[in-house]
Amino acid sequence: PVIIEDIFVTNLVNIEPIGDGYYRFTFAASQASLYGGGNDYVVKVRIVLSASLVISSATAALKAVGVKCICMVRNAIHH
Repeated sequence: PVIIEDIFVTNLVNIEPIGDGYYRFTFAASQASLYGGGNDYVVKVRIVLSASLVISSATAALKAVGVKCICMVRNAIHH
């Protein structure tokens, strides 16, 4: 068996189209600043996904957090 560690992130920093229907997602985590006061954001992982995987992953993620239809997302954003 192979152990794959979890990567904890707090922010989606950027989504960059890189061509041929692929997108690079950059995620970061907030941590206490090494220079005193406040927080810094440290890039933790970049993941390249196809457009079809982006759509299926977004659909699965919304379902996992209890969103039954996209109208629920629109209502949550506007409240």
